[in-house]
Amino acid sequence: MNKDKKFVYFPSLSSGNSKGWLTKNRTLPNGTTSRFYDDSYPKQFQHKYFLLSAGHNLTQTNLRVDMGLEDSLVIGDSGGYQIMTGALKWKPELKDRVLDWLEGNSDVAMNLDIPPRGNIFNFHDALDISYDNFKYFEQNRQGKTKLLNVLQGDTVDGFDIWYDKVKGFEFEGWGIGVGRNTYGMLYAIALLIEKGEFENVKNEYLHLLGAASIKDFFIIGTLQRAFNKRFDNRVTLTTDSSSPNRATVFGTWYFDIDYKGLKQMSNYFGKNGSTNYNEDMPPVCTVGCPACEGTLYKQFNDWKEPTHMIMTNHNMAVTTNSYRVMNEILDSHDYMVAEVMGKDIQKFGNALTEMVMSSKPTKVFAKYSPLFNKYCNRVDSTFHKTDSKLFFDFK
Repeated sequence: MNKDKKFVYFPSLSSGNSKGWLTKNRTLPNGTTSRFYDDSYPKQFQHKYFLLSAGHNLTQTNLRVDMGLEDSLVIGDSGGYQIMTGALKWKPELKDRVLDWLEGNSDVAMNLDIPPRGNIFNFHDALDISYDNFKYFEQNRQGKTKLLNVLQGDTVDGFDIWYDKVKGFEFEGWGIGVGRNTYGMLYAIALLIEKGEFENVKNEYLHLLGAASIKDFFIIGTLQRAFNKRFDNRVTLTTDSSSPNRATVFGTWYFDIDYKGLKQMSNYFGKNGSTNYNEDMPPVCTVGCPACEGTLYKQFNDWKEPTHMIMTNHNMAVTTNSYRVMNEILDSHDYMVAEVMGKDIQKFGNALTEMVMSSKPTKVFAKYSPLFNKYCNRVDSTFHKTDSKLFFDFK
């Protein structure tokens, strides 16, 4: 019998300041490499998964090697979001460059989809361009990378229309445009199951783009276990986010996880040379990560590369620890979910499982629509300010 699969979280840190210190292989204050995916990184916090974005790095053709990711599992993002926003100007010849880049820098990759949002393309134009790109990828791929069809849509009808247009391509799985729309994500998953997409043994992956809050970890972890049962451990669910670094950019330090409320607990450090904490104290780290060993608050006063590197590594450690703990909770027993997260969350998880296992998943989605809407729209993070004096020695 196959070993039960776990969903996989891919940090998306190939743009902005993260790309700089990871490419340069900077060291943390305790002398450890900043590359959390390196074999020399402490095993408890090592995470050998990474997302590389073509949209941000199309001119850097050897990015995977430059960042030391040769022996990590790499997912490639095609850059459709950057095209949607106008950060990358669309022209038809881009699809050839993107396909070449993805096959040179990733193991699994999204097709070049244009999300049907923003002010540049309307829904049908985005769908038509995406379809043409998918067709080009299918016909011109070299087989170096497993490619995923992509399902987009902001509404139920939108997902249906998009699916009917792009179904039938020969790829190795599906990606779903999620962002903050986890409610829509659940419908899209129900739709793909109902249409028999995962009965096709070629479809090995289901990637959920931009869904990596602690709430999302619970949802995807629960879905993975149901997929294991229904599809005999053939399909791996994956997700990504840039949150550990984006939090750093906004001066946010991950503090801990509230599993009862499925929320990330954070503290705001401020930016541009002010922490307000005793500079000779080490930062409070609930997971004992490598970034905090040998670090003092005074190192946060210079808001430059070293500060971003320390904070992002710490935020990554809290994130991957929550990923590990969530899997342990879900693997233990259904009663553990009720004990740790509450009976309402247990009911939510049971509804997710029922949807995956049903012969009519979209009907089960409709049945539990109010419940799904309730939990999918919950706030995912909390900002703890008033309690800070309990943990820190202020000046």
